[in-house]
Amino acid sequence: MASVKVGCLLLIFIGLSTLSAGGPVNPQQRSGEEYGFEIVADFDKRAVSEDKKNTYVSSIRIGSVQKISDSQLDISFTNENYDITTRFSYKGRGSELSELIFFNGKTYTFDDKTGIIFDLVNNELVPWVILGDGYGNETNGFK
Repeated sequence: MASVKVGCLLLIFIGLSTLSAGGPVNPQQRSGEEYGFEIVADFDKRAVSEDKKNTYVSSIRIGSVQKISDSQLDISFTNENYDITTRFSYKGRGSELSELIFFNGKTYTFDDKTGIIFDLVNNELVPWVILGDGYGNETNGFK
């Protein structure tokens, strides 16, 4: 694992996405003062797959954060990264994923171009809900 030491302010960012390589883990489960997490990339216009037509790609990176002291964290990333894809898009753009959320035993991610909330199942994006912009009554996807 590559390792970097950072201040405690990053704990807020890391706390948003507490997952593990084996799938979602309840954020309350932990090993000492170490927490597993995954982060998702938002490639914006670069999310278009070079290999598959009408397919949009994002990447997930796996890591952990360990408390060293009250003012220091150790953040490590594994070599286990994986891509997730979708064919859902709006005006030629898709898979612009903004974050990962673990809720009620499931992992969700939000496409801020289409407004789709995806359920991440076995490393695949399964559309769950579509949110409209504004008060939910706009034709554009929620950003």
